Amino acid sequence: MLKFLTVATVHAASYASILGLYFTLVPLDHQRPNWHWILLGASILATVVLILNEFLEYRRFAPKTYKSQGKIDSFMCKWVSGGGRVAIFSRDMSWARVDPIRAILRKKAEQNELIVCLEHPNELTIELEALGAEIVTYQNLNHIPRSRFTIVDYGREGARVAVGVHENSGHVIQEFRSGHHPFYAVAEDLVKFLTARQGE
Repeated sequence: MLKFLTVATVHAASYASILGLYFTLVPLDHQRPNWHWILLGASILATVVLILNEFLEYRRFAPKTYKSQGKIDSFMCKWVSGGGRVAIFSRDMSWARVDPIRAILRKKAEQNELIVCLEHPNELTIELEALGAEIVTYQNLNHIPRSRFTIVDYGREGARVAVGVHENSGHVIQEFRSGHHPFYAVAEDLVKFLTARQGE
């Protein structure tokens, strides 16, 4: 919210400064051609559109809290069902063992669009690997990463990552987009490190 308010204030202040300069050069009691009014109106509209766009971006990527497993499952179904490759970093993939999430992952695996990083292989990942998924385990690292995230459109421009954490208010999921937040780069590097190590 703070970032949105900051950006919106900057847009509004910038326009107010330009408007102030204009009325300093051409005071209100002076005659002005009609195109000046059209330009002023268009600039006000452009500023409103910029602020509205920032608000929509904020709403889209703001943290979302889910208090029931059904709503979490619904979010994850929507998240992984889009186009492009999906990279999942999980402890044991327990959340993905129920349909329709499992069915979506099967389809992704068949299209060679699924990477799963987890501690140990299990019945689900064995099935997904047989269908074409890339399964990477970190059981030999002697460390269990606390990170849990899912990247969609992995390897593409505009890729996004969803990160979930448990809080007192419920399960909080936050989204980050490639090139807009450093957490995306960290998540992508972690997947790349493990997949490269698996190939050694």
